[in-house]
Amino acid sequence: MYEKIKLIFLYLSKWMGLFHISRYLTRDGLRILCYHSFAVGEEIEWRPELFIRPETFRKRLQFLKKEKFPVLGLNQAIELLSEKKLPPAATVITIDDGWFATKLYAHDILEEKSYPYTIYLTSYYSMKETPIFNLVVQYMFWKTQETRVDLEALGLPLTDSVQFPNADISEQLMNQIINYGNSQLNNDEKCAFMKRLGEGLGLNYPEIEKTRIFSLLTISEISELSAAGADFQLHTHRHRWPGEEQAAVQELAENKAFLASVSKNPLQHFCYPSGFWKPEQFPYLRTAGIKSATTCEAGLNFPRTPLYALNRFLDSESNSQIEFEAQMCGYSEFLRKLRKIMDRWRGAIG
Repeated sequence: MYEKIKLIFLYLSKWMGLFHISRYLTRDGLRILCYHSFAVGEEIEWRPELFIRPETFRKRLQFLKKEKFPVLGLNQAIELLSEKKLPPAATVITIDDGWFATKLYAHDILEEKSYPYTIYLTSYYSMKETPIFNLVVQYMFWKTQETRVDLEALGLPLTDSVQFPNADISEQLMNQIINYGNSQLNNDEKCAFMKRLGEGLGLNYPEIEKTRIFSLLTISEISELSAAGADFQLHTHRHRWPGEEQAAVQELAENKAFLASVSKNPLQHFCYPSGFWKPEQFPYLRTAGIKSATTCEAGLNFPRTPLYALNRFLDSESNSQIEFEAQMCGYSEFLRKLRKIMDRWRGAIG
């Protein structure tokens, strides 16, 4: 019911001209869009906040083109933002992680519109060229119809078999398996384990491996996209951003070394994995020669926005077209500010 009311409210707001007014009032704000992966199968049902259908993505870009949102490359946009010279409603398109589906679907759609884009690539699974272990395990537990698995056949040092008749027990077992794999298995052992897990859960892991729905771009594919104009930037090596300085710097260094070998672009921009960041970490980035860093926090970016804490709109299949338009026109920005004012007001009187 809440979702229906929200959508009706947004449609009415657009009909009243509030989107148009908001776009004018927020014209100096840089819009940074964030996407992850692109899918045509049931992955959308599993994680709609992670995937977007190619046809939905195409519709988003058609809106940008029709409504004349200027789409800039990331580096150019950051420079113009700092100089207060951005064109009205300037927009940047970013894609996190570097999924294979970016090449399979997104690149051609972006190329049709002549839109520049940035891929923040996490390098470990690109280097290994194998599916992402955590996501494969999570997906298998979501998809399986089984309620029992033989742990001994999987090679786990746990009980012989276990039932998971409800979601809580299933999640507990899934997390145990993920922790075991990440702490005890090397990359080749993880691949063998995923195949056994698929057999135990009645699923076809080789098909998952073949379609590469949970795989990142390979070294040759990164080089190919880079040559075709894709901008690759930093996203850590293992998709983690430790709070401790030495570990964080090491993640950046390994990520940078990998990308420098396959991409022609200067590596000066960074995306916090999973959006985790703290202001105390800004000096790490400055020392590493990073010019900007993007978060997963919704909002527009103005000259006063810290360049190491840039906001983005995380778009996916879970967002309707009207919600996307509200974000792009800056109307959602006003709603967020209004919500903060109301929260402060309630706090003051409560």
